[in-house]
Amino acid sequence: MSFQRGQAQIISEISTVQRLSAAWQKLGRPVTLVPTGELLHIGYLGMVEAARALAQQPLLILATRMPAAEIAAKEQSHLQTLGVDIIFSYQDARLNSSPNTALNPVSEQPGFRTQIHPISHGLEDITPQRIQALSRMVRLLGILRPTNLVLGERDYEEIVDIQQAITDLYLPTKVHISPVRRTVQGIPINPQLNLAAAEEEKMLFLAAAISAGQAVADKGAAAVLAATAEILNDAGLTPDYLDLRSWDLAPLLDPGDPRARLIAAIPLNQGIRAIDSAEIPLGVAPQSPPA
Repeated sequence: MSFQRGQAQIISEISTVQRLSAAWQKLGRPVTLVPTGELLHIGYLGMVEAARALAQQPLLILATRMPAAEIAAKEQSHLQTLGVDIIFSYQDARLNSSPNTALNPVSEQPGFRTQIHPISHGLEDITPQRIQALSRMVRLLGILRPTNLVLGERDYEEIVDIQQAITDLYLPTKVHISPVRRTVQGIPINPQLNLAAAEEEKMLFLAAAISAGQAVADKGAAAVLAATAEILNDAGLTPDYLDLRSWDLAPLLDPGDPRARLIAAIPLNQGIRAIDSAEIPLGVAPQSPPA
C-alpha cells in the first residue's frame, strides 16, 4: 500500500497502521494519536491542532470508530488541511485479538476479552461503558505505541484513568491535555448532546461557577469551593458532586498545589449529568488579559 503524508488516508487494517507507526518511530520520529470516538466534530479540532504543535514531523493518527464508508470526503479534506496523516477507522470487535496471531481469532462478541478496570475516585460510577472505554484505549496504545496521546480536557476523569493505566502498564506514551473548546457563552462543546434551552442554561451556570472558583485561586481551597458553590446555589442547582482534588483526583493534600483540579457535576433531564472542571493553581492570582 502506498502512503503519503498529510493526506488523512483512511486505514482500517490494524496490521497496516501498526506497521506504519512502527516504521515512523524506527526513523526516530514521534507518533501522535488523537482518539475521537464515533463522531468527527468541531470539539476535536483543538485536539488535532494541539497534536500538530507537539513535535516536528510527527506521524499524526486520528483514530475513530466511525466506519470508513461513513467518513465524508468533506471531513477527510478538512483533516488534510489540519495535517492529519492517517484516519484509523476501527471497530471494537477487531480489537479483541492480535491480527498477527492465527491461534487467537477475532472475537465478534460484545465487549473485550481482556478488560481494564479503573479505580474509583468517588465521582463518576465505574460503569461497563467506562471499563469498555479504558480497555479500548489501552488496546489502541498497544497497537500504535504512540509517542504522544492527545486527549480533550472535557472528559477529565477519563484522562486520569488513562494516565494511570499508562503508568501501571509501563506504556511508552506521554499524555497531553487539549483545553476544552467552549461556546461563546462558555459551555463545553459537545455535539452529541441535544439539550433544551433550560438545560443549556444549567450548563452555563455550571461553567460560570467553575470560572468563579478559578478567579479566587490565590485565596485558597476553601475560597475556591465557596465561590463555586455560591454560583450554583444562586442558580438553584444542587451539584451531584463538587470537589477540589489533586491533579490525579486523589484527595487534595497540598494547600499550595499548582495543579489542583476543581470538578463539579449537576443533573440534567433524562438521567444526563453535566460535568465541568478546571485546573486551579492554588495560591496564584489569576492573570488579567492584556489590554
